[in-house]
Amino acid sequence: MDLQLKIYRSAAAIVAGFVASHAVALAWRLATGQTPPQDNDDLTLTTSSVVVFAGLLGAATAIAQTLATRQALRTVAKRERRTVEEGLGQC
Repeated sequence: MDLQLKIYRSAAAIVAGFVASHAVALAWRLATGQTPPQDNDDLTLTTSSVVVFAGLLGAATAIAQTLATRQALRTVAKRERRTVEEGLGQC
């Protein structure tokens, strides 16, 4: 179970981070009409816009990864419970 749990948690966190970053980028484009700040050398970007985008991106990614990791834990726990119950039924 330990390896399976690590795989599920890692995969869930990666996918959640990817989805969250794209969702924040899309929301930024819809809200501001501009592309999200990505180039640190772009002097036309205001510091406040970079800080706000970074904060939104960090918060969304952390929340998505936490929720995905918890769901992965629940999924593995359910599978393990079913396996144990099936094994007990055969005795």
